[in-house]
Amino acid sequence: MKNQKGFTLLEMLISLSLFSFLIAFQPLLMNLIKQFHQTDETIELQEWEIFIQQLSFDLREATEFRIQEQKLVLITKDNLAVTYERYGNKARRQVDGRGHEIVLQGIKTIVFSQSTAGITVATIALDDRHFKQRISSFVGG
Repeated sequence: MKNQKGFTLLEMLISLSLFSFLIAFQPLLMNLIKQFHQTDETIELQEWEIFIQQLSFDLREATEFRIQEQKLVLITKDNLAVTYERYGNKARRQVDGRGHEIVLQGIKTIVFSQSTAGITVATIALDDRHFKQRISSFVGG
């Protein structure tokens, strides 16, 4: 008997069933992939809360603060200048003008203003949602 090359009926049935299975569950798989790989650049609530926690910590550690040209500058006990500012559609944190730590992304504007006994941070996200938080401080601006 000659050695014939080709696919058997069983191999064809297995590959057809595997292909049908993948096609049937393709919409579900796409939804799962979208959930895990969101490329949305808007501010999420959790990201905002982490930003406020970091800013609150830096403000508590500061001996003085000032707001200049839409930048918040905090002077630490070690005489380091911690700066929060808008950088494109992101907010970044720098220490003594060095580093580039993105602390918030997907923003149109960020405004720092001095309020009684602290500062107020107001942000508008790319999707036009508004975020605002007042942070208390015991140091004067």
